[in-house]
Amino acid sequence: MSEAWRLFAADAGHWALKGYGWWTVTHNEAVVGSVGLHSLPQHDDLEIGWNVYTPRQGIGTEAARAALTWAANEMRADRIVSYINRGNAASIALAETLGAHREADVSSHNPNSAVYLHNLEGYRA
Repeated sequence: MSEAWRLFAADAGHWALKGYGWWTVTHNEAVVGSVGLHSLPQHDDLEIGWNVYTPRQGIGTEAARAALTWAANEMRADRIVSYINRGNAASIALAETLGAHREADVSSHNPNSAVYLHNLEGYRA
């Protein structure tokens, strides 16, 4: 319970302090995952992340595209990255579907992570 409360408080605080954060993803009125924008203290970059609790074709892609579109148009973001574990084939495929490319390996976030840089040109209105 304390971990759930910590995550909830961190998400609410991020929205209050930064004006952006994580959204809940629903399908047919059921919660199926989350997608969000956040800034980690150890990195300068704005990051997009996602998780879908049970695989549902296209849900993660649709939610992440909506978040990237919002960031490109509402935040006027120039650079958004995803830190993805190099063994997470599903997240790598999703990032590439969204137009991201692998920029570098990074150990400060997680020793097994790579940085994927998202191209926002296609997301601007």
